[in-house]
Amino acid sequence: MCGIIGYLGKREKVQDSIIKGLKVLEYRGYDSSGVCYLKDDKIIINKSVGKIKDLENKYDFRNETSLAIGHTRWATHGEVNEINTHPHVSNNKRITLVHNGVINNYQEIKEFLIDKGYGFYSQTDSEVLANLIDFLLKDSMLEVLNKLKDILKGSYALLIIDKKEHNKLYFIKNLTPLLIGKGDAFNILISDVNAGSLYTNEFVSLDDHQYGYITQNNIYVYENNTQISYKVFVNNSKKDDIGLNGFPHYMIKEIYEQPSILGKICNTYINEYNQINNIDTQVINNIKNSDYIYIVACGTSYHAGLIGKYVIEKELHKGVDVLIASEFNYQNMVIKENSYFIFISQSGETYDVKVVLNQIKDKHHNLLLTNVVSSTLARECESCIDILAGPEIAVASTKAYSAQVAILLLIVYACLDKLSEYKKEIVNVCDSMQETLIRSHHLLALVKDNIIENEHCFFIGKGVGYYLSLEASLKMKEISYIHSEAFPSGELKHGTIALIDKNTPVIGVINSKDTMNNVRSNLEEVRSRKAKTITISMASLSQSDDEFIVNDVSDNMLALAFAPVFQLMAYYAALLRYKDIDKPRNLAKSVTVE
Repeated sequence: MCGIIGYLGKREKVQDSIIKGLKVLEYRGYDSSGVCYLKDDKIIINKSVGKIKDLENKYDFRNETSLAIGHTRWATHGEVNEINTHPHVSNNKRITLVHNGVINNYQEIKEFLIDKGYGFYSQTDSEVLANLIDFLLKDSMLEVLNKLKDILKGSYALLIIDKKEHNKLYFIKNLTPLLIGKGDAFNILISDVNAGSLYTNEFVSLDDHQYGYITQNNIYVYENNTQISYKVFVNNSKKDDIGLNGFPHYMIKEIYEQPSILGKICNTYINEYNQINNIDTQVINNIKNSDYIYIVACGTSYHAGLIGKYVIEKELHKGVDVLIASEFNYQNMVIKENSYFIFISQSGETYDVKVVLNQIKDKHHNLLLTNVVSSTLARECESCIDILAGPEIAVASTKAYSAQVAILLLIVYACLDKLSEYKKEIVNVCDSMQETLIRSHHLLALVKDNIIENEHCFFIGKGVGYYLSLEASLKMKEISYIHSEAFPSGELKHGTIALIDKNTPVIGVINSKDTMNNVRSNLEEVRSRKAKTITISMASLSQSDDEFIVNDVSDNMLALAFAPVFQLMAYYAALLRYKDIDKPRNLAKSVTVE
Protein backbone atom coordinates (compact mmCIF):
# COMPACT_ATOMS: atom_id res chain seq x y z
CA MET A 1 0.00 0.00 0.00
CA CYS A 2 2.71 2.45 1.06
CA GLY A 3 5.62 3.37 -1.18
CA ILE A 4 9.25 3.32 -0.08
CA ILE A 5 12.50 4.35 -1.71
CA GLY A 6 16.11 4.44 -0.59
CA TYR A 7 19.16 5.94 -2.30
CA LEU A 8 22.90 5.48 -1.67
CA GLY A 9 25.55 6.77 -4.03
CA LYS A 10 27.02 9.83 -5.65
CA ARG A 11 25.84 13.12 -4.21
CA GLU A 12 22.56 14.33 -5.69
CA LYS A 13 19.93 16.82 -4.68
CA VAL A 14 17.30 15.24 -2.44
CA GLN A 15 14.62 16.35 -4.90
CA ASP A 16 16.32 14.20 -7.56
CA SER A 17 17.43 11.23 -5.47
CA ILE A 18 14.21 10.74 -3.50
CA ILE A 19 11.39 13.20 -4.21
CA LYS A 20 11.04 12.36 -7.89
CA GLY A 21 10.68 8.67 -6.95
CA LEU A 22 8.06 9.46 -4.33
CA LYS A 23 6.07 11.33 -6.96
CA VAL A 24 5.90 8.21 -9.13
CA LEU A 25 4.89 6.18 -6.07
CA GLU A 26 1.95 8.54 -5.45
CA TYR A 27 -0.36 6.37 -7.55
CA ARG A 28 -0.16 3.58 -4.98
CA GLY A 29 -2.29 5.66 -2.62
CA TYR A 30 -1.15 7.57 0.48
CA ASP A 31 -2.14 10.21 3.02
CA SER A 32 1.23 11.56 4.18
CA SER A 33 4.89 11.44 3.23
CA GLY A 34 8.36 11.90 4.64
CA VAL A 35 12.05 11.95 3.80
CA CYS A 36 15.20 11.30 5.79
CA TYR A 37 18.62 12.23 4.38
CA LEU A 38 22.22 12.73 5.37
CA LYS A 39 23.56 16.29 5.41
CA ASP A 40 27.00 17.12 6.79
CA ASP A 41 27.00 13.92 8.88
CA LYS A 42 23.61 14.85 10.36
CA ILE A 43 20.35 12.98 9.82
CA ILE A 44 17.58 15.34 8.63
CA ILE A 45 13.94 14.22 8.78
CA ASN A 46 11.12 16.10 7.00
CA LYS A 47 7.46 15.04 7.17
CA SER A 48 4.11 16.32 5.95
CA VAL A 49 0.48 15.28 5.86
CA GLY A 50 -1.10 15.45 2.40
CA LYS A 51 0.44 15.26 -1.04
CA ILE A 52 4.10 15.21 -2.05
CA LYS A 53 3.68 18.80 -3.25
CA ASP A 54 2.78 19.76 0.35
CA LEU A 55 6.02 18.17 1.53
CA GLU A 56 7.98 20.01 -1.20
CA ASN A 57 6.37 23.33 -0.32
CA LYS A 58 7.21 22.89 3.35
CA TYR A 59 10.92 22.08 3.05
CA ASP A 60 13.90 22.83 0.82
CA PHE A 61 15.05 19.66 -0.93
CA ARG A 62 17.82 21.27 -2.99
CA ASN A 63 20.38 20.04 -0.46
CA GLU A 64 22.72 17.40 -1.80
CA THR A 65 22.98 13.98 -0.15
CA SER A 66 24.57 10.59 -0.69
CA LEU A 67 22.15 8.69 1.58
CA ALA A 68 18.38 9.10 1.80
CA ILE A 69 15.12 7.23 2.35
CA GLY A 70 11.55 8.29 1.60
CA HIS A 71 8.04 7.05 2.28
CA THR A 72 4.44 7.60 1.23
CA ARG A 73 2.17 6.41 4.05
CA TRP A 74 -1.26 4.84 3.81
CA ALA A 75 -2.41 4.79 7.43
CA THR A 76 -2.90 1.38 9.03
CA HIS A 77 -1.83 2.03 12.64
CA GLY A 78 -2.74 5.41 14.04
CA GLU A 79 -4.44 8.44 12.58
CA VAL A 80 -3.10 10.61 9.80
CA ASN A 81 -0.72 13.14 11.35
CA GLU A 82 2.96 14.09 11.23
CA ILE A 83 3.85 12.11 14.35
CA ASN A 84 2.66 8.89 12.72
CA THR A 85 4.23 9.76 9.39
CA HIS A 86 7.46 7.97 8.39
CA PRO A 87 10.45 7.95 8.72
CA HIS A 88 10.55 6.79 12.35
CA VAL A 89 13.53 6.91 14.68
CA SER A 90 14.66 4.98 17.75
CA ASN A 91 14.73 6.70 21.12
CA ASN A 92 18.49 7.27 20.94
CA LYS A 93 18.23 8.59 17.34
CA ARG A 94 20.64 5.94 16.05
CA ILE A 95 18.14 3.99 13.89
CA THR A 96 15.92 5.63 11.27
CA LEU A 97 13.63 3.57 9.06
CA VAL A 98 10.71 3.47 6.68
CA HIS A 99 8.31 0.53 6.64
CA ASN A 100 5.75 -0.87 4.24
CA GLY A 101 3.49 -3.55 5.73
CA VAL A 102 1.76 -4.47 8.97
CA ILE A 103 3.37 -6.09 12.04
CA ASN A 104 0.73 -8.29 13.66
CA ASN A 105 2.58 -8.78 16.96
CA TYR A 106 3.78 -5.20 17.36
CA GLN A 107 1.77 -4.62 20.57
CA GLU A 108 3.47 -7.55 22.29
CA ILE A 109 6.89 -6.26 21.18
CA LYS A 110 6.00 -2.73 22.26
CA GLU A 111 5.08 -3.87 25.77
CA PHE A 112 8.38 -5.77 26.00
CA LEU A 113 10.33 -2.67 24.96
CA ILE A 114 8.46 -0.44 27.42
CA ASP A 115 9.58 -2.80 30.16
CA LYS A 116 13.12 -2.26 28.89
CA GLY A 117 12.78 1.50 29.25
CA TYR A 118 11.81 2.55 25.72
CA GLY A 119 9.24 5.29 25.16
CA PHE A 120 6.91 5.75 22.19
CA TYR A 121 5.57 8.90 20.58
CA SER A 122 3.53 7.59 17.67
CA GLN A 123 0.71 5.07 17.35
CA THR A 124 2.53 3.09 14.67
CA ASP A 125 3.95 -0.41 14.53
CA SER A 126 6.89 1.09 12.59
CA GLU A 127 8.28 3.08 15.52
CA VAL A 128 8.25 -0.17 17.46
CA LEU A 129 10.51 -1.68 14.79
CA ALA A 130 13.03 1.19 15.07
CA ASN A 131 13.36 0.64 18.81
CA LEU A 132 13.41 -3.15 18.49
CA ILE A 133 16.34 -2.94 16.05
CA ASP A 134 18.13 -0.57 18.43
CA PHE A 135 17.55 -2.96 21.34
CA LEU A 136 18.90 -5.93 19.38
CA LEU A 137 21.88 -4.02 17.96
CA LYS A 138 24.52 -5.46 20.23
CA ASP A 139 26.29 -7.21 17.39
CA SER A 140 26.21 -6.48 13.66
CA MET A 141 23.13 -5.16 11.84
CA LEU A 142 23.14 -8.27 9.65
CA GLU A 143 22.73 -10.49 12.71
CA VAL A 144 19.87 -8.28 13.89
CA LEU A 145 18.11 -8.59 10.55
CA ASN A 146 18.50 -12.36 10.61
CA LYS A 147 16.86 -12.40 14.07
CA LEU A 148 14.02 -10.11 12.95
CA LYS A 149 12.56 -12.66 10.55
CA ASP A 150 12.01 -15.02 13.49
CA ILE A 151 10.57 -12.34 15.78
CA LEU A 152 8.22 -10.42 13.51
CA LYS A 153 4.83 -11.71 12.49
CA GLY A 154 3.25 -9.98 9.53
CA SER A 155 4.39 -8.18 6.40
CA TYR A 156 7.27 -5.76 6.09
CA ALA A 157 9.73 -4.13 3.76
CA LEU A 158 12.18 -2.09 5.80
CA LEU A 159 14.85 0.40 4.76
CA ILE A 160 17.14 1.14 7.70
CA ILE A 161 19.77 3.82 8.27
CA ASP A 162 22.26 3.22 11.08
CA LYS A 163 23.64 6.63 12.06
CA LYS A 164 27.05 5.01 12.64
CA GLU A 165 27.26 3.57 9.11
CA HIS A 166 26.78 6.23 6.44
CA ASN A 167 28.07 4.03 3.63
CA LYS A 168 25.42 1.31 3.99
CA LEU A 169 21.65 1.22 3.59
CA TYR A 170 20.12 -1.90 5.13
CA PHE A 171 16.96 -3.73 4.10
CA ILE A 172 14.78 -6.74 4.92
CA LYS A 173 11.64 -7.99 3.20
CA ASN A 174 8.71 -10.33 3.86
CA LEU A 175 5.32 -10.51 2.06
CA THR A 176 5.72 -6.94 0.81
CA PRO A 177 7.41 -5.88 -2.47
CA LEU A 178 10.96 -4.60 -2.48
CA LEU A 179 13.50 -4.40 -5.30
CA ILE A 180 17.07 -3.23 -5.67
CA GLY A 181 17.93 -1.00 -8.61
CA LYS A 182 21.51 -1.01 -9.95
CA GLY A 183 22.77 2.36 -11.10
CA ASP A 184 25.97 4.05 -12.22
CA ALA A 185 27.83 4.83 -8.96
CA PHE A 186 24.59 4.48 -7.00
CA ASN A 187 22.07 1.84 -5.94
CA ILE A 188 18.45 2.21 -4.89
CA LEU A 189 15.89 0.23 -2.92
CA ILE A 190 12.32 0.69 -4.05
CA SER A 191 8.88 -0.88 -3.69
CA ASP A 192 7.84 -0.42 -7.31
CA VAL A 193 9.68 -1.19 -10.54
CA ASN A 194 7.83 1.62 -12.35
CA ALA A 195 9.19 4.23 -9.97
CA GLY A 196 12.59 2.61 -10.17
CA SER A 197 12.63 2.97 -13.95
CA LEU A 198 13.26 6.69 -13.46
CA TYR A 199 16.73 5.78 -12.19
CA THR A 200 17.77 2.55 -13.92
CA ASN A 201 16.50 -0.42 -15.92
CA GLU A 202 18.46 -3.07 -14.00
CA PHE A 203 16.80 -4.62 -10.94
CA VAL A 204 17.12 -7.39 -8.41
CA SER A 205 13.92 -8.94 -7.05
CA LEU A 206 14.07 -9.93 -3.39
CA ASP A 207 12.38 -12.99 -1.96
CA ASP A 208 10.71 -13.21 1.45
CA HIS A 209 13.06 -13.25 4.45
CA GLN A 210 15.98 -11.98 2.42
CA TYR A 211 17.95 -9.09 3.89
CA GLY A 212 21.20 -7.24 3.42
CA TYR A 213 22.52 -3.85 2.42
CA ILE A 214 23.56 -1.71 -0.53
CA THR A 215 26.56 0.53 -0.90
CA GLN A 216 27.34 3.02 -3.63
CA ASN A 217 28.72 0.34 -5.93
CA ASN A 218 27.70 -3.04 -4.51
CA ILE A 219 24.75 -5.14 -3.41
CA TYR A 220 24.83 -7.70 -0.60
CA VAL A 221 21.92 -10.11 -0.17
CA TYR A 222 21.68 -12.63 2.69
CA GLU A 223 19.46 -15.50 3.69
CA ASN A 224 19.79 -17.41 6.98
CA ASN A 225 23.12 -15.77 7.83
CA THR A 226 24.60 -16.66 4.44
CA GLN A 227 25.41 -14.28 1.60
CA ILE A 228 23.70 -15.47 -1.57
CA SER A 229 24.00 -14.70 -5.26
CA TYR A 230 21.28 -12.74 -7.02
CA LYS A 231 19.98 -12.35 -10.54
CA VAL A 232 19.60 -9.03 -12.32
CA PHE A 233 16.65 -8.53 -14.64
CA VAL A 234 16.10 -5.72 -17.12
CA ASN A 235 12.88 -3.75 -17.03
CA ASN A 236 12.16 -2.47 -20.54
CA SER A 237 9.33 -0.11 -19.58
CA LYS A 238 10.08 3.27 -21.07
CA LYS A 239 9.92 6.44 -19.04
CA ASP A 240 7.32 7.66 -21.54
CA ASP A 241 5.06 4.81 -20.41
CA ILE A 242 4.57 6.51 -17.08
CA GLY A 243 4.12 10.02 -18.49
CA LEU A 244 0.81 11.72 -19.27
CA ASN A 245 1.74 12.28 -22.92
CA GLY A 246 -0.63 15.21 -23.26
CA PHE A 247 -3.60 13.71 -21.38
CA PRO A 248 -4.96 15.59 -18.36
CA HIS A 249 -5.10 12.45 -16.18
CA TYR A 250 -3.57 8.99 -16.22
CA MET A 251 -7.00 7.36 -16.10
CA ILE A 252 -8.17 8.82 -19.40
CA LYS A 253 -4.78 8.07 -20.97
CA GLU A 254 -5.07 4.45 -19.89
CA ILE A 255 -8.65 4.16 -21.16
CA TYR A 256 -7.46 5.30 -24.59
CA GLU A 257 -4.57 2.81 -24.55
CA GLN A 258 -6.87 -0.22 -24.43
CA PRO A 259 -7.24 -0.95 -28.18
CA SER A 260 -3.47 -0.93 -28.68
CA ILE A 261 -2.99 -3.27 -25.72
CA LEU A 262 -5.42 -5.79 -27.22
CA GLY A 263 -3.42 -5.65 -30.44
CA LYS A 264 -0.20 -6.17 -28.49
CA ILE A 265 -1.68 -9.26 -26.82
CA CYS A 266 -2.52 -10.77 -30.21
CA ASN A 267 0.89 -9.97 -31.70
CA THR A 268 2.78 -11.31 -28.68
CA TYR A 269 0.87 -14.49 -27.93
CA ILE A 270 -0.30 -15.69 -31.37
CA ASN A 271 2.23 -16.50 -34.08
CA GLU A 272 1.82 -16.25 -37.84
CA TYR A 273 0.46 -19.80 -37.95
CA ASN A 274 -2.28 -18.92 -35.43
CA GLN A 275 -0.64 -20.99 -32.72
CA ILE A 276 0.06 -20.01 -29.14
CA ASN A 277 3.33 -18.12 -28.76
CA ASN A 278 5.39 -17.07 -25.72
CA ILE A 279 3.13 -19.09 -23.41
CA ASP A 280 4.13 -22.56 -22.21
CA THR A 281 1.86 -25.04 -23.98
CA GLN A 282 1.79 -27.05 -20.76
CA VAL A 283 -0.38 -24.28 -19.28
CA ILE A 284 -2.99 -24.89 -21.96
CA ASN A 285 -2.69 -28.67 -21.56
CA ASN A 286 -3.10 -28.48 -17.79
CA ILE A 287 -6.23 -26.38 -18.15
CA LYS A 288 -7.68 -28.71 -20.78
CA ASN A 289 -6.96 -31.74 -18.59
CA SER A 290 -8.35 -30.25 -15.38
CA ASP A 291 -11.79 -31.14 -14.06
CA TYR A 292 -12.50 -27.84 -12.32
CA ILE A 293 -11.09 -24.32 -12.32
CA TYR A 294 -10.79 -21.78 -9.52
CA ILE A 295 -10.14 -18.14 -10.33
CA VAL A 296 -8.79 -16.16 -7.35
CA ALA A 297 -8.66 -12.37 -7.33
CA CYS A 298 -9.77 -9.14 -5.63
CA GLY A 299 -11.68 -6.03 -6.75
CA THR A 300 -11.56 -5.29 -10.46
CA SER A 301 -9.53 -8.46 -11.08
CA TYR A 302 -12.36 -10.42 -9.46
CA HIS A 303 -14.77 -8.89 -11.96
CA ALA A 304 -12.46 -9.92 -14.80
CA GLY A 305 -12.54 -13.40 -13.31
CA LEU A 306 -16.35 -13.44 -13.52
CA ILE A 307 -16.10 -12.86 -17.26
CA GLY A 308 -13.57 -15.68 -17.43
CA LYS A 309 -16.00 -17.95 -15.60
CA TYR A 310 -18.79 -17.19 -18.07
CA VAL A 311 -16.68 -17.91 -21.15
CA ILE A 312 -14.88 -20.97 -19.72
CA GLU A 313 -18.13 -22.62 -18.67
CA LYS A 314 -19.79 -21.74 -21.97
CA GLU A 315 -16.95 -22.84 -24.26
CA LEU A 316 -14.95 -25.44 -22.32
CA HIS A 317 -17.86 -26.88 -20.32
CA LYS A 318 -15.83 -26.91 -17.13
CA GLY A 319 -17.12 -25.80 -13.75
CA VAL A 320 -15.56 -22.56 -12.47
CA ASP A 321 -15.64 -20.84 -9.09
CA VAL A 322 -14.46 -17.25 -8.82
CA LEU A 323 -13.17 -16.64 -5.31
CA ILE A 324 -12.57 -13.37 -3.51
CA ALA A 325 -9.07 -14.00 -2.21
CA SER A 326 -9.60 -12.36 1.19
CA GLU A 327 -12.55 -14.69 1.89
CA PHE A 328 -10.82 -17.96 0.99
CA ASN A 329 -9.68 -18.77 4.53
CA TYR A 330 -13.13 -18.19 5.97
CA GLN A 331 -15.31 -20.25 3.64
CA ASN A 332 -14.35 -23.81 4.62
CA MET A 333 -13.71 -24.47 0.95
CA VAL A 334 -13.77 -28.08 -0.21
CA ILE A 335 -11.43 -27.99 -3.21
CA LYS A 336 -12.33 -30.44 -5.94
CA GLU A 337 -9.78 -32.99 -7.13
CA ASN A 338 -7.77 -32.24 -10.27
CA SER A 339 -8.48 -28.54 -10.03
CA TYR A 340 -6.55 -25.76 -11.74
CA PHE A 341 -6.04 -22.36 -10.08
CA ILE A 342 -5.84 -19.09 -12.01
CA PHE A 343 -4.68 -16.15 -9.90
CA ILE A 344 -5.19 -12.59 -11.13
CA SER A 345 -3.24 -9.67 -9.66
CA GLN A 346 -2.40 -6.45 -11.50
CA SER A 347 0.57 -5.77 -9.24
CA GLY A 348 1.59 -9.35 -8.58
CA GLU A 349 1.91 -8.37 -4.92
CA THR A 350 -1.68 -8.66 -3.66
CA TYR A 351 -1.38 -9.99 -0.12
CA ASP A 352 -4.67 -11.89 -0.03
CA VAL A 353 -3.84 -13.69 -3.26
CA LYS A 354 -0.45 -14.72 -1.87
CA VAL A 355 -2.15 -16.31 1.12
CA VAL A 356 -4.29 -18.51 -1.12
CA LEU A 357 -1.34 -19.44 -3.33
CA ASN A 358 0.69 -20.57 -0.32
CA GLN A 359 -2.10 -22.98 0.63
CA ILE A 360 -2.60 -24.65 -2.75
CA LYS A 361 0.64 -24.40 -4.72
CA ASP A 362 1.98 -27.79 -3.65
CA LYS A 363 -1.31 -29.51 -4.44
CA HIS A 364 -2.65 -27.98 -7.66
CA HIS A 365 -1.31 -26.62 -10.94
CA ASN A 366 -1.58 -22.85 -10.99
CA LEU A 367 -1.17 -19.80 -13.18
CA LEU A 368 -0.79 -16.08 -12.51
CA LEU A 369 -2.06 -13.31 -14.77
CA THR A 370 -0.19 -10.15 -13.84
CA ASN A 371 1.04 -6.84 -15.14
CA VAL A 372 4.36 -7.14 -13.26
CA VAL A 373 6.32 -10.26 -14.14
CA SER A 374 9.09 -9.30 -11.70
CA SER A 375 6.64 -9.51 -8.78
CA THR A 376 6.60 -11.94 -5.87
CA LEU A 377 3.55 -13.84 -7.14
CA ALA A 378 5.12 -14.18 -10.58
CA ARG A 379 8.12 -15.89 -9.04
CA GLU A 380 6.10 -18.13 -6.75
CA CYS A 381 3.37 -19.32 -9.11
CA GLU A 382 3.97 -22.38 -11.25
CA SER A 383 3.29 -20.39 -14.44
CA CYS A 384 2.86 -16.72 -15.25
CA ILE A 385 1.43 -14.73 -18.16
CA ASP A 386 2.20 -11.05 -18.60
CA ILE A 387 -1.05 -9.21 -19.42
CA LEU A 388 1.03 -6.61 -21.29
CA ALA A 389 -0.97 -3.60 -20.11
CA GLY A 390 2.15 -1.61 -19.32
CA PRO A 391 2.43 0.59 -16.20
CA GLU A 392 -1.03 1.50 -14.90
CA ILE A 393 -0.70 4.63 -12.81
CA ALA A 394 -4.31 5.60 -12.03
CA VAL A 395 -5.53 3.82 -8.91
CA ALA A 396 -8.81 2.85 -10.58
CA SER A 397 -7.89 0.03 -12.96
CA THR A 398 -9.01 0.31 -16.58
CA LYS A 399 -6.57 -1.08 -19.12
CA ALA A 400 -5.42 -3.83 -16.75
CA TYR A 401 -9.03 -5.04 -16.46
CA SER A 402 -9.40 -5.27 -20.23
CA ALA A 403 -6.02 -6.97 -20.55
CA GLN A 404 -6.95 -9.52 -17.88
CA VAL A 405 -10.21 -10.31 -19.67
CA ALA A 406 -8.41 -10.56 -23.02
CA ILE A 407 -5.86 -13.03 -21.61
CA LEU A 408 -8.59 -15.19 -20.06
CA LEU A 409 -10.33 -15.27 -23.46
CA LEU A 410 -7.03 -16.04 -25.17
CA ILE A 411 -6.59 -19.09 -22.93
CA VAL A 412 -10.08 -20.34 -23.81
CA TYR A 413 -9.59 -19.90 -27.55
CA ALA A 414 -6.18 -21.61 -27.30
CA CYS A 415 -7.82 -24.58 -25.61
CA LEU A 416 -10.33 -24.69 -28.49
CA ASP A 417 -7.59 -24.24 -31.11
CA LYS A 418 -9.47 -21.21 -32.44
CA LEU A 419 -6.83 -18.49 -32.20
CA SER A 420 -7.46 -17.24 -35.73
CA GLU A 421 -11.06 -16.60 -34.69
CA TYR A 422 -9.81 -14.87 -31.54
CA LYS A 423 -7.71 -12.45 -33.61
CA LYS A 424 -10.66 -11.58 -35.85
CA GLU A 425 -12.91 -10.95 -32.87
CA ILE A 426 -10.28 -8.80 -31.14
CA VAL A 427 -10.00 -6.66 -34.27
CA ASN A 428 -13.77 -6.17 -34.13
CA VAL A 429 -13.59 -5.28 -30.44
CA CYS A 430 -10.88 -2.70 -31.10
CA ASP A 431 -13.11 -1.08 -33.73
CA SER A 432 -15.97 -1.00 -31.22
CA MET A 433 -13.73 0.55 -28.56
CA GLN A 434 -12.49 3.20 -30.96
CA GLU A 435 -16.06 4.11 -31.88
CA THR A 436 -16.95 4.47 -28.20
CA LEU A 437 -13.94 6.72 -27.64
CA ILE A 438 -14.90 8.87 -30.63
CA ARG A 439 -18.41 9.33 -29.24
CA SER A 440 -17.30 9.83 -25.64
CA HIS A 441 -18.79 13.34 -25.59
CA HIS A 442 -22.24 11.70 -25.56
CA LEU A 443 -21.32 9.92 -22.34
CA LEU A 444 -20.09 13.21 -20.88
CA ALA A 445 -23.50 14.76 -21.58
CA LEU A 446 -25.37 11.77 -20.11
CA VAL A 447 -23.33 11.92 -16.91
CA LYS A 448 -23.71 15.68 -16.60
CA ASP A 449 -27.50 15.59 -17.08
CA ASN A 450 -28.34 12.48 -15.08
CA ILE A 451 -25.73 11.47 -12.52
CA ILE A 452 -23.45 14.10 -10.99
CA GLU A 453 -26.09 15.85 -8.89
CA ASN A 454 -27.06 12.60 -7.15
CA GLU A 455 -25.39 10.79 -4.28
CA HIS A 456 -26.66 7.36 -5.36
CA CYS A 457 -26.91 5.43 -8.60
CA PHE A 458 -27.59 1.85 -9.65
CA PHE A 459 -26.46 -0.43 -12.45
CA ILE A 460 -28.57 -3.39 -13.51
CA GLY A 461 -28.16 -6.24 -15.98
CA LYS A 462 -28.60 -9.97 -16.40
CA GLY A 463 -25.98 -12.66 -17.01
CA VAL A 464 -22.81 -11.04 -18.34
CA GLY A 465 -24.66 -7.74 -18.09
CA TYR A 466 -24.69 -8.16 -14.32
CA TYR A 467 -20.94 -8.87 -14.27
CA LEU A 468 -20.41 -5.73 -16.36
CA SER A 469 -22.59 -3.78 -13.94
CA LEU A 470 -20.44 -4.84 -10.98
CA GLU A 471 -17.32 -3.38 -12.56
CA ALA A 472 -19.19 -0.27 -13.75
CA SER A 473 -20.47 0.35 -10.23
CA LEU A 474 -17.04 -0.12 -8.68
CA LYS A 475 -15.50 2.42 -11.07
CA MET A 476 -18.23 4.95 -10.28
CA LYS A 477 -17.85 4.73 -6.52
CA GLU A 478 -14.04 4.56 -6.62
CA ILE A 479 -13.38 7.91 -8.20
CA SER A 480 -16.59 9.99 -8.14
CA TYR A 481 -17.55 9.05 -4.54
CA ILE A 482 -21.13 8.56 -5.68
CA HIS A 483 -22.65 5.66 -3.78
CA SER A 484 -23.23 3.05 -6.46
CA GLU A 485 -24.55 -0.51 -6.42
CA ALA A 486 -25.00 -3.20 -9.05
CA PHE A 487 -27.80 -5.76 -9.08
CA PRO A 488 -29.11 -8.52 -11.29
CA SER A 489 -32.07 -6.66 -12.76
CA GLY A 490 -34.51 -9.31 -11.59
CA GLU A 491 -33.52 -8.65 -7.97
CA LEU A 492 -34.97 -5.14 -8.03
CA LYS A 493 -38.37 -6.36 -6.98
CA HIS A 494 -36.87 -8.40 -4.15
CA GLY A 495 -36.03 -5.38 -2.05
CA THR A 496 -33.77 -3.00 -3.92
CA ILE A 497 -36.59 -1.10 -5.57
CA ALA A 498 -37.33 0.40 -2.13
CA LEU A 499 -34.26 2.59 -2.68
CA ILE A 500 -35.58 4.09 -5.91
CA ASP A 501 -37.13 7.52 -5.72
CA LYS A 502 -37.45 10.56 -7.94
CA ASN A 503 -34.39 11.26 -10.10
CA THR A 504 -32.38 8.22 -8.90
CA PRO A 505 -30.08 7.27 -11.81
CA VAL A 506 -30.45 3.64 -12.95
CA ILE A 507 -28.19 2.43 -15.75
CA GLY A 508 -29.32 -0.70 -17.57
CA VAL A 509 -27.10 -2.98 -19.68
CA ILE A 510 -28.64 -4.57 -22.78
CA ASN A 511 -26.20 -7.17 -24.06
CA SER A 512 -28.18 -10.31 -24.92
CA LYS A 513 -31.23 -11.15 -26.98
CA ASP A 514 -32.20 -13.70 -24.33
CA THR A 515 -32.28 -11.15 -21.50
CA MET A 516 -33.04 -7.82 -23.19
CA ASN A 517 -36.79 -7.91 -22.64
CA ASN A 518 -36.37 -8.65 -18.94
CA VAL A 519 -33.90 -5.82 -18.42
CA ARG A 520 -36.03 -3.37 -20.36
CA SER A 521 -39.05 -4.37 -18.28
CA ASN A 522 -37.05 -3.78 -15.08
CA LEU A 523 -35.98 -0.36 -16.36
CA GLU A 524 -39.63 0.44 -16.99
CA GLU A 525 -40.42 -0.49 -13.37
CA VAL A 526 -37.99 2.07 -11.98
CA ARG A 527 -38.94 4.64 -14.63
CA SER A 528 -42.55 4.44 -13.39
CA ARG A 529 -41.20 5.45 -9.98
CA LYS A 530 -39.63 8.61 -11.49
CA ALA A 531 -36.08 7.26 -11.67
CA LYS A 532 -33.72 8.59 -14.33
CA THR A 533 -32.84 5.70 -16.59
CA ILE A 534 -29.91 5.33 -18.96
CA THR A 535 -29.92 2.38 -21.35
CA ILE A 536 -26.59 1.15 -22.74
CA SER A 537 -27.23 -1.40 -25.49
CA MET A 538 -25.60 -3.39 -28.26
CA ALA A 539 -26.38 -2.00 -31.70
CA SER A 540 -28.34 -5.05 -32.87
CA LEU A 541 -30.47 -4.95 -29.70
CA SER A 542 -30.98 -1.21 -29.52
CA GLN A 543 -34.11 0.90 -29.66
CA SER A 544 -34.42 4.44 -30.90
CA ASP A 545 -34.55 5.96 -27.42
CA ASP A 546 -31.57 4.09 -25.96
CA GLU A 547 -29.06 6.58 -24.61
CA PHE A 548 -25.83 4.98 -25.80
CA ILE A 549 -25.15 2.29 -28.40
CA VAL A 550 -22.14 -0.06 -28.45
CA ASN A 551 -21.08 -1.60 -31.75
CA ASP A 552 -21.82 -5.30 -32.04
CA VAL A 553 -19.18 -7.83 -30.98
CA SER A 554 -19.35 -11.57 -30.33
CA ASP A 555 -20.91 -12.76 -27.09
CA ASN A 556 -17.53 -13.72 -25.63
CA MET A 557 -16.12 -10.24 -26.23
CA LEU A 558 -18.90 -8.24 -24.57
CA ALA A 559 -16.87 -7.20 -21.53
CA LEU A 560 -14.15 -5.68 -23.70
CA ALA A 561 -16.62 -3.69 -25.78
CA PHE A 562 -18.58 -2.33 -22.82
CA ALA A 563 -15.58 -1.62 -20.56
CA PRO A 564 -14.63 1.83 -21.95
CA VAL A 565 -18.26 2.99 -21.78
CA PHE A 566 -18.45 2.56 -18.02
CA GLN A 567 -14.88 3.70 -17.44
CA LEU A 568 -15.61 6.94 -19.26
CA MET A 569 -18.84 7.46 -17.32
CA ALA A 570 -16.96 7.15 -14.04
CA TYR A 571 -14.17 9.40 -15.31
CA TYR A 572 -16.56 12.15 -16.36
CA ALA A 573 -18.53 11.90 -13.10
CA ALA A 574 -15.32 12.44 -11.14
CA LEU A 575 -14.18 15.21 -13.49
CA LEU A 576 -17.45 17.12 -13.20
CA ARG A 577 -17.46 16.70 -9.42
CA TYR A 578 -13.85 18.00 -9.19
CA LYS A 579 -12.46 14.85 -7.56
CA ASP A 580 -8.87 13.61 -7.54
CA ILE A 581 -9.30 11.16 -10.42
CA ASP A 582 -5.95 9.37 -10.43
CA LYS A 583 -5.53 9.21 -6.65
CA PRO A 584 -8.95 8.81 -5.03
CA ARG A 585 -9.14 9.13 -1.27
CA ASN A 586 -8.41 6.15 0.98
CA LEU A 587 -7.49 3.85 -1.92
CA ALA A 588 -4.19 2.19 -2.79
CA LYS A 589 -3.07 0.75 -6.10
CA SER A 590 -1.20 -2.22 -4.71
CA VAL A 591 -2.83 -3.80 -1.65
CA THR A 592 0.06 -5.42 0.18
CA VAL A 593 -1.57 -5.80 3.60
CA GLU A 594 -4.48 -7.93 4.78
